Amino acid sequence: MSVSTKLTKGALFCAVLLMFVIPLARAADEDDRMAGTMPRSKPASHPEEVTDMPAETGPEKQPQVIPANFSRIESSGVLTNPKEGALGIDMWQGSTRPFVLSLLPEMPVSPGYRTIHDLVRRALLTKADTALLKDGDDIEPGHDLLTLRIEKLTDIGDFAQAVALYTQNNETPYHERLARAGVLARLYDGETALACLETKSTGTNFKDVPFWQQMTGICDYLLSKLDGEKKTAKLNIVPDSKILQQFLASKNSTYTLSSAQDLNSLSLFEVAVLAADHRLTYDGLNNTDLHGIAPPMLSLLLHDSAMPRGIKFRMMVAAVDQGLRSAADLKAFYEEAFNAKTKDGKIPAYETVDGWQRLAWLSHFAYTDKNRPVKAEEVFQKALPLEKEYGVAALFPFAMPLAKNIDAVSFDGESLKTGLKLMVLNQIEVPEDWVKALPQGVPDNKNDVLLRLAVALNSGNKWENVLPPFEDVDNLIEGLPEAQSQIIKMLYKKLDRSEKLHNSTDSGAYEKLPDLTFGDGYVMPSVGLMDSLDKALTGKRLGEVILLSSIALHGAAPDKIYAGLLREVVNGFETVGLTKEARELSNEVVLGLGK
Repeated sequence: MSVSTKLTKGALFCAVLLMFVIPLARAADEDDRMAGTMPRSKPASHPEEVTDMPAETGPEKQPQVIPANFSRIESSGVLTNPKEGALGIDMWQGSTRPFVLSLLPEMPVSPGYRTIHDLVRRALLTKADTALLKDGDDIEPGHDLLTLRIEKLTDIGDFAQAVALYTQNNETPYHERLARAGVLARLYDGETALACLETKSTGTNFKDVPFWQQMTGICDYLLSKLDGEKKTAKLNIVPDSKILQQFLASKNSTYTLSSAQDLNSLSLFEVAVLAADHRLTYDGLNNTDLHGIAPPMLSLLLHDSAMPRGIKFRMMVAAVDQGLRSAADLKAFYEEAFNAKTKDGKIPAYETVDGWQRLAWLSHFAYTDKNRPVKAEEVFQKALPLEKEYGVAALFPFAMPLAKNIDAVSFDGESLKTGLKLMVLNQIEVPEDWVKALPQGVPDNKNDVLLRLAVALNSGNKWENVLPPFEDVDNLIEGLPEAQSQIIKMLYKKLDRSEKLHNSTDSGAYEKLPDLTFGDGYVMPSVGLMDSLDKALTGKRLGEVILLSSIALHGAAPDKIYAGLLREVVNGFETVGLTKEARELSNEVVLGLGK
């Protein structure tokens, strides 16, 4: 959800009022990873991702730790019902605490696949019994699974979910690290007023910790501007940030973003503060590819109410493409843009709408027939060709009404293929008439083979009615790189007549693919990682399979993934009951090969 960072007098009044309700006696302990004046840095194993500011190296006074019921705290979760995505109270059955704790820091900021991002999010949010973890009696304060899960949700850009998990704990945070994780999640989620309220109510307990000193100073500065004062901040508030020193010491200066690379030199903390103070401008991003922005930074920027709507559209599409935002979020954005154009009650003719605003117009009438000036099928006939301009993710809000209300006979050629891709990528069962609309016979190009394979993987469709026998399409994939052709062969082999992906092959489960000679850039997982994944799926340890898969697939784009790795991950998902997710991941890879 998007919350404006603009601080109002009403927000301040509520904050002051609530400060008398929220307990002030919050104490905690400081540890090495969270030490310093700014949010922690990310692991050095992923140097290409956004880092937060370096920690101050000086010693800090250690606040006391409040006694805590770790079993209750760690078992907190937002997801409890499988229908909502919960993965089960026994998710950690058979796993050991030290191994799970070792995996969490290694999980990538950018999983690379929407399916993996969603699974990781669900695993971190699931209410699970951590008493089932082996070797779990000795818990180091600040390294509990509630704190680490909140931090990881923040790392991957799911700030709202991190806040939701943090607020599951109704008691005073037992540790400084837990309190800090909650404040940062609120700040990055655009809840500046609540982040400052939390800081005011806890900062006195941690006054010797530089992070809380700086947060207190920054909040004092932001809140002081409520009365219209153009006040400058004291330079000693943020001694580790030259950027914040420079801009907060000036009353009117702004930081202009001109490329995605500009953000690589800024931390999440710096950008959050600059956005809260409305010091960012986006004019330089008009012609920049926004997919280069790291997921957490992208998610943070989307909360800036000062962002021009055209830039926000492109960021929203990039966020949907990476799994940071849903089709419903993009639909809500389109509806907001449509309403902004029709404030006077007059609906503009489609021909008068320019650029991406056409998608907002079409999205509105894809869901309602009230005052719709064209036939329903015409809405989609206009929308689907826009994939060439804005990418398939920009059309995700159209997938559900398309499958539900529109017959395939309304489309042919590229629009038919776009419609099929939309349904498959949004995990919507392809209607029978859409399957039958596929041209009969053997496809004449690689991309059509890939699309048919994706439709065949889509649950509910008889693969033999969609996908020609492999021997009939083998010649079409001969020109592909060896690793990509191996992926197609593997998925063909794994489809069976019961419409399921199965784990066994002609040579037995987990058969190793023959040695292949790959070019530069192919992602080959370490032997140790693959061995751990194999042991996790053999032991049916659901949580481990998800965490290990996210690490193994990091950086493995569809055209660079090792086929043996994909098969091992798909096997793992099937083994622990994630059949639907196995299909979804396979489809992401298959359709990604066609780009």
